[in-house]
Amino acid sequence: MEQENRVAEDIVDEYTKLSEPEKTEILAEINILEDTIAQ
Repeated sequence: MEQENRVAEDIVDEYTKLSEPEKTEILAEINILEDTIAQ
């Protein structure tokens, strides 16, 4: 669990460093992946 928390913290740290267009692109890609998985 501690390792999982650390990985999550690393992801959040990296995400907060991104520009707004980069964040938007990542969120759009996540939505596409979720839609693909749901099919």
